[in-house]
Amino acid sequence: MFPLTIAGRIESANISADQVPVLIAALKSALQRARATDVTCAGNTVAFRAGMLRLVSNWNVLAPIGSGVIEVHAGSPGIVRYRFSCVQMLVAASIMVSVAVILIPQTKPLLFRLGAPFAMWLWLFGVNFVVASFRLPAFVCRAVRDARAA
Repeated sequence: MFPLTIAGRIESANISADQVPVLIAALKSALQRARATDVTCAGNTVAFRAGMLRLVSNWNVLAPIGSGVIEVHAGSPGIVRYRFSCVQMLVAASIMVSVAVILIPQTKPLLFRLGAPFAMWLWLFGVNFVVASFRLPAFVCRAVRDARAA
């Protein structure tokens, strides 16, 4: 299936029911520090919007995603589930490559006119998706770990 989301789960040591609000608050705080917008908490869930149209650097951990949801489930082991949408990055990369296709002179060989946009798209979407696939779970894990240590 085509990668439109980055989803997964992190198992943590025992999470009691009264630790869930503390972890939710820590996740909300971490998202706000990363300049997420529309951060809302409901029960054991934090939902937010992010994306490229915010005034943040490209190094911002939330830059490649448009929105996300993080859930904390009490238990032994406790589970933190996350789901981040990459549709916004897909659309932006596709638009940039489409513009580049228009700018490629017709005098260039067919292989170049087809290969260059494909390579650009792989770089703009593919590499950013792979990097985000490592950075986002680490971001969630770090927020949970820091909340548990406090």
